[in-house]
Amino acid sequence: MSGAQVIISGFGGQGVILAGQILGRAVSVHEGRNAVMAQSYGPESRGGACKTEVILSDGTIEYPRVVEPDVVVEYVANDKDPKADNQLDKAIETLDGVMTAGK
Repeated sequence: MSGAQVIISGFGGQGVILAGQILGRAVSVHEGRNAVMAQSYGPESRGGACKTEVILSDGTIEYPRVVEPDVVVEYVANDKDPKADNQLDKAIETLDGVMTAGK
């Protein structure tokens, strides 16, 4: 694996941010690779939209945000982000446990 770009999205309280932290830590600590995570969420403590972007790489990570995701995990369908549809052309998408390969 030379690298992977992962987006995990859902609602606050579902463990979206925690999943990104676990993924990044597992790859960096146990495999000795580089990882960076960026997170975004609304002002609500529970139930607001949130997203984490994790980049995993064998080499230097030059930009800390996902540009072309390889994997997209959506805990809940997100119809509000039209940009997300363009990102899914090459990505593996998991929506509520159902896996699809791109669009």
